[in-house]
Amino acid sequence: DQVAGTTHLQALLEEEAGKLLERYVELVRTEAPELEGVIRLQSDVKIGDIRETLCQMAVDNKASTMVVGSRGLGVVKRILLGSVSSYVSHHSKVPVIIVNGAPPGATEETRRDSKVAVDEEKKD
Repeated sequence: DQVAGTTHLQALLEEEAGKLLERYVELVRTEAPELEGVIRLQSDVKIGDIRETLCQMAVDNKASTMVVGSRGLGVVKRILLGSVSSYVSHHSKVPVIIVNGAPPGATEETRRDSKVAVDEEKKD
């Protein structure tokens, strides 16, 4: 349901969103080359309820697993806004891995140290 005269705006937004997603996919490929051939990265711009869209995309793409992030909004915000990760974990037809974001107050150094720790564990 579009507002009259906004079709060009939606097309522009979809185009810009596509470019942004492609940059993120490239960033993951650059920062984690060891994932090449292990996971399939894909970016799509879809219009609709993100919760239902993610669940449907997992089925359409025959995904073996879905990984989603969690912002840790807290109970009140989750009740008011809804939680994508919660919805997906309860409705997805494929297993879901929920990754929590960095803890409040985390610095760039803390985030880097966490990544290094994970990388070191992989080597053992």
